[in-house]
Amino acid sequence: MSETADVWYIRFPDGRVLRAANSTVVRQQLSNGRIPSGSLVRRTQVEEWVAPEEAPALSGAVRSVARSEPSTVASRVDPAQLRLLGVRSLLEDLLAALDSALVRQKLLVAALASLALGALLALGRYSFLPWLPEAWGWALGALGILVFAALSTLLSRFTYVELSQMRPARWGEGLQSLRAFTARLAVAQGGAGALLAAFILVLRELPVWLRFGAEEQPWATLEQVLGHAAVVLGMGLELVLWPLAALLFLLAPIVVVERCGVGSALRQWLALARRDFWKLLFCEALALSIGALVTLPFALPLFVLHLREPEARYAETARVVRDVVAGLTLTPVLAYLVVANVFVYLHLRYELAGRR
Repeated sequence: MSETADVWYIRFPDGRVLRAANSTVVRQQLSNGRIPSGSLVRRTQVEEWVAPEEAPALSGAVRSVARSEPSTVASRVDPAQLRLLGVRSLLEDLLAALDSALVRQKLLVAALASLALGALLALGRYSFLPWLPEAWGWALGALGILVFAALSTLLSRFTYVELSQMRPARWGEGLQSLRAFTARLAVAQGGAGALLAAFILVLRELPVWLRFGAEEQPWATLEQVLGHAAVVLGMGLELVLWPLAALLFLLAPIVVVERCGVGSALRQWLALARRDFWKLLFCEALALSIGALVTLPFALPLFVLHLREPEARYAETARVVRDVVAGLTLTPVLAYLVVANVFVYLHLRYELAGRR
């Protein structure tokens, strides 16, 4: 990373680890009593954890607070000592991400992006302009990827600044290097997504390609065996590829936090997915469940709109309105999923990696 000259890692008593940008931030939080008693700190991931008062750079900033013993059975379960999935600390991070996502600044960005995505969906589904070439659909798809990449970059940048500086992010900090990060993320997510989609299509067409029209035995039997085997193989691999596609959300925090290029981001993403695939899958499933619960009440107006059937000549206009409203309905879940993946990435990349 390029911004690690004065980075600190703070491990709270419950096992959570935060990454602070510099010593000044840590000293301020210690002086204000916002870092609880019993927390540990270190400068790099290879150093030993020490108490803040034992770190020379933080001397004099620690409040004198009496340490309290664990008062519940759950507080005695130390994820650093036991080989646990870390559901408790992960759930706390995901709930904190929900608090972080549902603020005016991030919801405004998500609403604008959702509105744009809904409009692009409407333009792609209905032929309002028959004189446009067929390639227009591909252009709309590429524009949708770019809009989503800009949304992910901006929200990830806001969230990372908040977590590293321990204060609200400013618009200027979020917009910093926005074009460069958006371009890298669009290429990384778009390229990886296109590759996964092509692989899935190949798996679905493979049984058809294996038909060589044999009528005589044993070639006809061999054709049937190969077809059935291709179906089984394709369905089995799809069970892995679809969850892997959901992990593409993690590319945004990798690009923003590590400030890396497309190739490096994809390599780090593959390494993280290979190392913690099941943890990541559980994280994404839990985050999606929370996001769906939050979004469900906002989908009720869309349900009401589907009950209204205008005259046939106005039916297409009504469908366009529904698409745009559907895009706006996705505002909370889009904002939350992007922010939650920043928390998930930092949780797995810096907390769990530091315990190994």
